[in-house]
Amino acid sequence: MITDYKRPKSLQEAHSYINDGWKVLGGGGYISKHQVDFQKVIDLQDLGLSFCKKEKDQLRYGAMTILQEMVECSFTPLELTEIIKKEKSFNIRNAASLAGTLLCADGRSDILAWFMCTGAKFLVNEEMIAIIDYLKSGKKALIEEIQIDLQQTIKYERISRTPDDFTIVGVFLSKNLTNNKMTMVINGLTEKTPLIFKDLDQSNILTDLSDLLKISRSQISTKWSSFEYQNKVINELVSRLLRQF
Repeated sequence: MITDYKRPKSLQEAHSYINDGWKVLGGGGYISKHQVDFQKVIDLQDLGLSFCKKEKDQLRYGAMTILQEMVECSFTPLELTEIIKKEKSFNIRNAASLAGTLLCADGRSDILAWFMCTGAKFLVNEEMIAIIDYLKSGKKALIEEIQIDLQQTIKYERISRTPDDFTIVGVFLSKNLTNNKMTMVINGLTEKTPLIFKDLDQSNILTDLSDLLKISRSQISTKWSSFEYQNKVINELVSRLLRQF
């Protein structure tokens, strides 16, 4: 149950509260479901962390930008807009912040998979940290913004029971336009964060795919489908995606 509420007027003040164990309110969706875990919360609305900006080859979102603002922003890539609208209802999009959505996402989230595949980074204490590295670190620092390099092409394919249902297996592929290396993210297989494979050569992805999945076998859940089915579907989805590059 929330017993204390503060609304810091500066980033320095917000950092101080977080260092003392206060939790960020964000859109409030997660806290409303886990009130027993939250006593002291801070509201970041006065810190100017809600924005959508495009600067040269970089896209920047404030950590407190709500999902519906992203959908309505002309800079947001069309495929990301579609993913957000499919994964989150209109009411949730009007409340949930981007940072909160990414931090609370699980291994089935298409939104998290898309951001991971782009190599998106969090700005934390003037330091840029890849989203996957931040999630694995268990840090509790204040996220100020999310940055995406636009010098890449990203495609994705997914399998679900119905078009609007959760993802059973999804594959995201991005190609860096500078060095032509590819990043692959597979979601729907793990309970926590999706699987990610970096610095792949396009010509070798299908050849190496089985070995990559075997190496990650210990992280893969068979709650929704067998490993054999997952392997078969992933190979098909990757083949489809590679034909689009």
